Amino acid sequence: MAVSLKNNWVVLLVSVMFVITGCTPTIFGMPEDQFNQLSPEQQQQVIDSYNKRLEIEQQNKPKEHLIDVLGSAIATKNAKSDSQSKTDTKSTTTKGPMNCHYEGTTQVCSQSSSKETNSSSSGTYWGVGP
Repeated sequence: MAVSLKNNWVVLLVSVMFVITGCTPTIFGMPEDQFNQLSPEQQQQVIDSYNKRLEIEQQNKPKEHLIDVLGSAIATKNAKSDSQSKTDTKSTTTKGPMNCHYEGTTQVCSQSSSKETNSSSSGTYWGVGP
């Protein structure tokens, strides 16, 4: 019970610290009281740096968006590829010779009747079996 109470105090203390720092007014990305203590030259440097950072962020937004889109597309393609490869690798084993022919670009096979076959989407494998 003492450990739980101690953890609650830690959570409360950290939460209060976040609230206090979240409520600190900032100007040009730094606490306002610190900015006011700077010399006019230092304030101008802070302003220039802040504006340059904003400019760079704006320039990078389209690139970051493109990276996000490409990353999503690659993840989707990989997920589809993984699910497709799982269905493509299912094989069937039959006893007896197979009669195969092409209908367009699709190979169609039907069982005739005494070799063991193992077919997958990549073609037909004729194995020697009992």
